[in-house]
Amino acid sequence: MHAGTAVDPDDHPILARRLSRRRLIALDGVLVLAYACALLSTGPTGISSSSAPPLPAPVPWERLVLIAAATAPVAVGRIWPLPVFAVVLAVTAVAVVRYAAWGPFLSAAFALYTVAVTVPSRHWWQRWLPGLAIASLTVAGLAGAARAGEAFWWRGSPGLLLLGFAALLGAWQLGRAARQRRAFAIRGRAARTTGRHGGTPADSPRTA
Repeated sequence: MHAGTAVDPDDHPILARRLSRRRLIALDGVLVLAYACALLSTGPTGISSSSAPPLPAPVPWERLVLIAAATAPVAVGRIWPLPVFAVVLAVTAVAVVRYAAWGPFLSAAFALYTVAVTVPSRHWWQRWLPGLAIASLTVAGLAGAARAGEAFWWRGSPGLLLLGFAALLGAWQLGRAARQRRAFAIRGRAARTTGRHGGTPADSPRTA
């Protein structure tokens, strides 16, 4: 490299290096495992109080199954983003109804982020995925309130739902922004590559 020559980040091997798809999936698996272990080491999210009404008796293995079903699919979200999000959202809704939820729905938010980054919005329902998810969890919250009765309001479940809604909306916005940045970067690299190899089509000689 000559002195005074600017370094293009696209030509620099370190700056251009990215993790392969297989390594990204492996990294997702490690994060999912760590998150699942953190959830299993804590109880259901909520505000405990000695004056709070008792909850319905839970099934001993219920929370373990729900956490595994809601977190394990996220590890392959880059392969099947939409099916994974549908599964995780459904399991999260069941957890809300059964009062075995974890806060604030980070597995569903991460799955939605992956959808926003990788899946183009070709259909109307894809653009409304955050709204559909929030509507589903709202229905689940109403069902959970009817099941748990007064304990639903004493133990902070409405606040958990609001935090979950914020996490879903934030994940969607961040994912769409990341997708747009990638599209702009690809267009910029394509334009620079075209300029290095003879200019734009408008600069090419016209034939008579």
